[in-house]
Amino acid sequence: MFKRHRIHRAWLVCAGATLLLFTSVGIICNVFTIFQPYIIQRCHLSEGQGSLLITTRVAVTLLSTMVCVRYYRVVEVRKGMALSLLPGALSMALYAASTSFAGCCGAAALAGVTCGLCCIIPATILVDRWFVSCRGLALGICAAGTGGAAVVGPPLLQMLIARSGISFALLCTAGFFVLSGMTAYLLILDDPAAAGLSPYGDPREPDETGLAAPEPEDGRMVVLLAPAAFLLAAAGGPALGHMGVYLSSEGYPSDLAAWLVSALGLTMTLGKCVLGSAADRFGPRQASLLFGAALVLGQMVECLIPLHVLGVTMAGLLISGLGMSMCTVGLPILNQALCGGSKKALGRIQSAHIAGSLCLSPLPGVIADCAGSYQPAYILFAGMTLAALGSILVSFRMYSRR
Repeated sequence: MFKRHRIHRAWLVCAGATLLLFTSVGIICNVFTIFQPYIIQRCHLSEGQGSLLITTRVAVTLLSTMVCVRYYRVVEVRKGMALSLLPGALSMALYAASTSFAGCCGAAALAGVTCGLCCIIPATILVDRWFVSCRGLALGICAAGTGGAAVVGPPLLQMLIARSGISFALLCTAGFFVLSGMTAYLLILDDPAAAGLSPYGDPREPDETGLAAPEPEDGRMVVLLAPAAFLLAAAGGPALGHMGVYLSSEGYPSDLAAWLVSALGLTMTLGKCVLGSAADRFGPRQASLLFGAALVLGQMVECLIPLHVLGVTMAGLLISGLGMSMCTVGLPILNQALCGGSKKALGRIQSAHIAGSLCLSPLPGVIADCAGSYQPAYILFAGMTLAALGSILVSFRMYSRR
């Protein structure tokens, strides 16, 4: 008769991690822009104060990321990731109740704690424990959760705001944070050996796998990967965040600009899974260099947006969208290939990436004020990405000579 195929427990763990990243980084970083104009209006904030809320969140995210590895050495990953959503829930509730700038700053700081602790680092720990094969694909699926929030969240939240107001929408989001944490806690198990299971793709019996081997602490390649991560933040942070205003400032209608940015978000989500699968099949070196080259090419084409050729604009956005997966899932893939999967090294690389977002985020506005256009900023970002790709290439060459 027909043989029943059960889903391996590792994929449920992957689903739990994806849900957590969807909720933490996805909603706080990618969807919160829906709330911000309403919060600025209700609390009577200036545009500068609104920008300072983002700066506060990113600064606290950086500090939280710097202690993330130590946090998960003290608290088991399953419990730690679920608990790390509580500051995010409190953040949304505080935003709903706040009418002052100080209250909003406190909410932004709480959101930063969630972003820094419930990030790609613990997801990578789980993937390393639960997957022997298809690690890149599993990591890509987890990272795609952040982009999925950008696709699903805005229309739902806009509908809630239109029907019931900003406070109700924020409180519903807070409730979703709690529900996501509880659901993910049921899906995730910390270690397959402790549950009497084998990792996905491991041919050994569960009782032969034992505990996970101690991770290597080789962080010598960080000296090249950290600057690359810092420079890649230009593409994943300010270049992405200012794409809508770049298109609008060059004369694209607001509805067309919104459609183009949504297409970029969908391509980014797909690119994360494709990069992970490509790393599994062709190796991290070939996949990283290919997607890094796509990012450079896409950003160069984006510099031609002022020509008002829709086909060229779409091509630039779609190519760069695929390449932007280097800014998320690409970092742990590079860490696995060049630093032996050291979580200490991954923490440093991720911290450098967030520091890049913090330092480079004012550049587009400043350059646009001086030059009268966002185009020079995107030319600069393309150069930064090219330098990052060069640093990655040098890293692989140095590693191959060891």
